[in-house]
Amino acid sequence: MRSIPLRLAQTFQRRRHANQSGRSWQFQPDHPHAISSSRRRDGFGCTRGAVASLTHSSILTPVSDMTIIMVRLAKRRPFSIVYDPEVKAHLLAIERKHHPLIQAAIANQLSFQPEVETRSRKPLSREVDFAAEWELRFGPNNCFRVFYSVDQEQNEVQVLAIGCKYGNRLFIAGEEIIL
Repeated sequence: MRSIPLRLAQTFQRRRHANQSGRSWQFQPDHPHAISSSRRRDGFGCTRGAVASLTHSSILTPVSDMTIIMVRLAKRRPFSIVYDPEVKAHLLAIERKHHPLIQAAIANQLSFQPEVETRSRKPLSREVDFAAEWELRFGPNNCFRVFYSVDQEQNEVQVLAIGCKYGNRLFIAGEEIIL
């Protein structure tokens, strides 16, 4: 029988692999032979005095004898993203090299939980001309803004405007917009 020092078994309570049979073993600290209650422990959970040892036959149980319970969570449906027809004109005013970044940011940020406030996503405090309720900011120096609203019943996000912000000035489709 192969012995495992007690301190090692307590510290790394992980699966052990037998070197001959290839069967998986797992340490069970609540096994009656693991530690007798008469031994004194120090503050770190280790016994004092002589080094105790554990054997595979008395302490370790084959993993095949254990029951594993797996929990599968229900998958959330992603929100569908709908672009307003005017957004095409808004994108034409932005350099073409930024279009993949804009598309990826919209897909990543607005597909799941678009109504959760984060550092880059916040509800608008004032009403704007295009009836957006939320603002998403991203890109180099957070210069891009996407204005959108969420329809929970339809499970969709309506992207209403895309623009660039430089300093305190917002440009949508090449025109300055005052918020």
